[in-house]
Amino acid sequence: MGIAATKRGRAVGGVVAAGALVMALTNCGGGTPTRSPKDVVKDYVSGLHDHDYSKACDQVTPGLQSKCNEQLPSAGVKSVDMHVGDQVISGDRAMVATTGKLCIGGQCSTYTEKTSGMPTKSKSFDEAFAAASDPDKANDLGAVVLVKHKGKWYIQLT
Repeated sequence: MGIAATKRGRAVGGVVAAGALVMALTNCGGGTPTRSPKDVVKDYVSGLHDHDYSKACDQVTPGLQSKCNEQLPSAGVKSVDMHVGDQVISGDRAMVATTGKLCIGGQCSTYTEKTSGMPTKSKSFDEAFAAASDPDKANDLGAVVLVKHKGKWYIQLT
């Protein structure tokens, strides 16, 4: 009985040790890495460029993904020559700078200034985020606003 108990004890101990190792590795980055706001914007731009609207729409907030998938294909993406720049993160909100040209339907937007719409020494993150989130101002800015939802970053469409 002592030998069986010892073998069983070692087996259980080995399973517990293996489980602890898996948990430690997962908590130390062994799990799925979180994509940065910049990565999300790159995937959105890539989806637009490749006319992969599902890929593009997967990057927007979950509440707008189905509407995006319905409307984006018929909107007529004509030209995408966008470049993704720096990102600024503040808690569960982020902003990513973009430059280039985007034409959807009959409307084209051109962004040449790398810092257009981004926080500066004279404009706080909150002020820049509010301006870039305003539908009346957002088309004039190259900044993309993102929010974190359930641990993932999404583009907040205005």
